[in-house]
Amino acid sequence: MLRYMLPVTHRPDRDGVLSQHRHVPFFLALEIAAQAWARALATTCEGLLAPADLAVVDVASTYRRELFTGDVLFEVALSKFGSSSLTFALELTQHDHPAASLTATLVKVDADRLHSMPFTPEQRAALDRLLLV
Repeated sequence: MLRYMLPVTHRPDRDGVLSQHRHVPFFLALEIAAQAWARALATTCEGLLAPADLAVVDVASTYRRELFTGDVLFEVALSKFGSSSLTFALELTQHDHPAASLTATLVKVDADRLHSMPFTPEQRAALDRLLLV
């Protein structure tokens, strides 16, 4: 399992105004979670597999408490992976309190992003380091 402390901040709205609310909407938490699993890929696969090689097919999240702007600890692991798909399991903690659990299932796709493709033996070996046992 890899751990990343990431800052969660609002971006300006479409009109350019920055939200003053500390509450983090679910979609922002999911976006930062995607940054965490992308870092995990970069760390373990070292160029063998990139986020652009994958398509998200399922995301599920359970929130135990509200998230606020500021630092959030993301713990990232793989709960499973098959011939062409993988499922990231993420635990989010803020101020030493468990805040959320997320899973994201992704599929490796071809260059046209139309068909799934199997992981290479090298990719499988790298991903195996992230697998929860």
